[in-house]
Amino acid sequence: MNKLQFLGFFISLGYVFYVLWWKYNYKNFFEKNRLLINILISICWASFGLITNYTVESSSFLFPLFLIFHIRIFDTLSILIRNRHFRPCYGKGLIPANANIVDALLTLIVLLLNVVLPIIFLNLVINGKAFN
Repeated sequence: MNKLQFLGFFISLGYVFYVLWWKYNYKNFFEKNRLLINILISICWASFGLITNYTVESSSFLFPLFLIFHIRIFDTLSILIRNRHFRPCYGKGLIPANANIVDALLTLIVLLLNVVLPIIFLNLVINGKAFN
């Protein structure tokens, strides 16, 4: 992993942990304008990472894009199942007042999908198995 990938990895993971565990305002996150801005910034970040260095380690540049995608899916499922927005755990490991253990487990699943899925996908693309 070179210095650019290492820096990109920490910036991407910093964004993931900021959204999932700090007191991020989810009402603003799901507004259409804010969501569009987040997606555009994430696509630019992923494009920059993939253009500058196309390796498996550059999958860290895809973390923010996958994070937005997965949070949107889990939020939609949460609204359909419990009629409220998905509330991930944040701050010192405590569960927010309106959240429950399901939100804590979904938060861990979102983290797993954001780290494992981009690496698997990019590894298949680089090895040529994805398009055969």
